[in-house]
Amino acid sequence: MKYWSLTASITLPDDYENIIVDEAQDISGAFFNVLRNHTDRNIVIVGDTYQQLFKWRGAVNSMGLFDKPRFPLTTSYRFGEAIADCSNRVLAKHSQPPQYLVCGQQNLRSQVIFYDESQNLPNMAGAILTRTRSQIIFIADNELRAGHKIHIKTEINSLKFIINNIIYLSQGELDKITHPYILKCPNVAFLESDLIDNPEPDVYFAWKLFKKYGFYTTDLIDKIAENNYPVEQAVKVISTTHAIKGQEWDNIVIAPDYAVVLDNPNADIDSELSVLYVAITRAKHKVFIPESLKNYF
Repeated sequence: MKYWSLTASITLPDDYENIIVDEAQDISGAFFNVLRNHTDRNIVIVGDTYQQLFKWRGAVNSMGLFDKPRFPLTTSYRFGEAIADCSNRVLAKHSQPPQYLVCGQQNLRSQVIFYDESQNLPNMAGAILTRTRSQIIFIADNELRAGHKIHIKTEINSLKFIINNIIYLSQGELDKITHPYILKCPNVAFLESDLIDNPEPDVYFAWKLFKKYGFYTTDLIDKIAENNYPVEQAVKVISTTHAIKGQEWDNIVIAPDYAVVLDNPNADIDSELSVLYVAITRAKHKVFIPESLKNYF
């Protein structure tokens, strides 16, 4: 793709007159260059500026970067007015709020319910969406203890990598540490203090996991992976929002870790609001939101 993007002479055959690009808010820079090498074609750009999830890894939000007439889709076919209103309130906090508000279907009944996160999560069939991988393990452990069939959708090895680096740090095996954030920490006391001032999300919640489960943490992750039912057999899907783009459920529970990330003074608020917006709009009927997020609505 990179070679193609750098070689303007390589183009699709002329009989490909139309190019339709979906999820155009999250394309790679190389693919964006390929499109610019095909401006002699009819290019249709489809997407939602506010659903960009992968800016952190260099994705290009190509919505608006082509000189094209615009046709906004203002009515969702997934949910009713309550969830639409909830979504509009989130995006109103954006530094460049949308020109058009999203409307819900009048004939669909939807609800937005705030819950007390000091209690158990709402017990509904559907999906529980987290901001971080580590929060999946907290929630999955509780759901398995309650006897629920779950399907987790996350990159287990990435999480174990962070946990193993924390274990190395706690044991003083500094030569084994390769995680860039943990690498700068001489001991676990420094790590804990630094995470208060600069809470890098995945490391922060991995540290909380380690504080709760200690050296058993990696065994717990393996146990949850072994009890990971196929999605069609599961009552609840537990996933980061980034991993379920384009999917939908009747009920969505927003996990409490979103508030920690959004309240971080170093957070890219626009990007985090987009993640929250995507999470909320996966719901068709009910979305449950922790009370700690109320000020974002």
